Amino acid sequence: MDGTHDNMKKINAARTTYWHGGMVHRIKGNLIHLCRGQIFDIEGKRFFTFGGGESTDKDMRIENGLWWREEEPTPQEMALGAKNLDEAGLKVDYIITHEPPSLVKSSMLMLRGDNDRVDKLGGYFEEIGRSCKYKHWYFGSLHEDRRITPHHTCVFKKMIPICD
Repeated sequence: MDGTHDNMKKINAARTTYWHGGMVHRIKGNLIHLCRGQIFDIEGKRFFTFGGGESTDKDMRIENGLWWREEEPTPQEMALGAKNLDEAGLKVDYIITHEPPSLVKSSMLMLRGDNDRVDKLGGYFEEIGRSCKYKHWYFGSLHEDRRITPHHTCVFKKMIPICD
């Protein structure tokens, strides 16, 4: 799944196929990119995935070299994700995103003494968290390995098992 600072032009140029119920980009061999707003059925579990985010330092980066405009999800991608969740009855087992919901992110940044900015993606995820039933939400943008709430885990370096 993509995050920020990923070369989305290169990822989006890869062949798009259908895999386990959702769309992916075939990068190379068995390396795949899980597209935004998709639901995948894997070993009897349903996963909603949504990559991307907004680089807070994009004004200091070079576009198409160290920052890609496509890292920020579009309204169309967010609408597709909402549509797919609606069609799934607003119920999945797991949510995997790059960014967390805004309240989770704000509390983590506050504990660090960092400032937070409200953005459309955080609000989108906040609404998904309120309207969707899920067991656990995994995200990675804040570069920590720790459980934040009983239903939210930040993943960075560690490989962790999906838990119920």
